[in-house]
Amino acid sequence: MKRITTKFAIVSVLLAGLSFVSAIEAKVAVKPKMLSAQTAIVQTRCPVMDAKINPKLFTIYKGKKVYFCCKGCKAVFEKNPEKYLKKLPQFASTQPAAKQVVCPVSGKPVQSKIFTTYKGKKVYFCCKGCKKAFEKNPKKYLKKLPQFASTQPIKKQMVCPMSGKPVNPKIFTVYKGRKIYFCGQGCKKAFEKNPGKYIGKVTRRSAPCCTTRPASMPPCCPGCRMK
Repeated sequence: MKRITTKFAIVSVLLAGLSFVSAIEAKVAVKPKMLSAQTAIVQTRCPVMDAKINPKLFTIYKGKKVYFCCKGCKAVFEKNPEKYLKKLPQFASTQPAAKQVVCPVSGKPVQSKIFTTYKGKKVYFCCKGCKKAFEKNPKKYLKKLPQFASTQPIKKQMVCPMSGKPVNPKIFTVYKGRKIYFCGQGCKKAFEKNPGKYIGKVTRRSAPCCTTRPASMPPCCPGCRMK
């Protein structure tokens, strides 16, 4: 009887030991996967400038790393983080889904049964005619759709708002979360003294004007008279 009891006790100890080892092995097997998921960088674009990120330049917001293209954008983000969260994939789950209520073609209320799928997102219309018009040229209507608001390309600044000359990518200032480029330090300083006076010229000019005009013609803008 004692031998049976002893054997039973030994078997019980061995089984308990095997269970403990199996549990440890399971934890070790799962841990690398968890770490790789936490350290993976899903963000590839700067939330301020929409430029390629520098993986060594980041800040931590709500326990998550946010990467930037330069120190200037990092400083801008830290002043008002909530403004840029909708552009960050690591915070996508915290953003409410954009609801479309108006047809992008006609501007009329949409019908929930009339829609098409574009780039993995549903686009609704008021009628089948508008649906066909959209499918012929989707990019024409994307700016009217809230579900594609964050995918709109940012226009690249090519000319200095002060002189109209091509910009130097190394000379810029940050105004209201946006980088403004200049042809020289003189134009940069003039802009910083009164940005409201010149900011309109940043969006209006799409190509150099004064540099292509004959020297005999008067300047095409007041900024050209500045040295």
